[in-house]
Amino acid sequence: GWFSEAGLFTATEDECESTQAEKGQGAGRKRRIVRPKDLAKPPGLRVAILLYEQSDQTQDYFIDSKNKLGTAGHTVSYRVGRAGR
Repeated sequence: GWFSEAGLFTATEDECESTQAEKGQGAGRKRRIVRPKDLAKPPGLRVAILLYEQSDQTQDYFIDSKNKLGTAGHTVSYRVGRAGR
């Protein structure tokens, strides 16, 4: 199996049966596909927060955003630039 660009796990029918990626939900109900616990998590995104001035990175909302994205496993950086440069 593999992960698509959208982060969806794709597997063949044989792989599902051999890795027990399908889980029964009771009599008469469809089976649900679950990701095995031993599979690695998809890599995080690289996020650049665009600032107008260097001092903007001290704003609470930029700090909060950077911290939340970092906690979620993404790589975050600041970029400073001005329009028309």
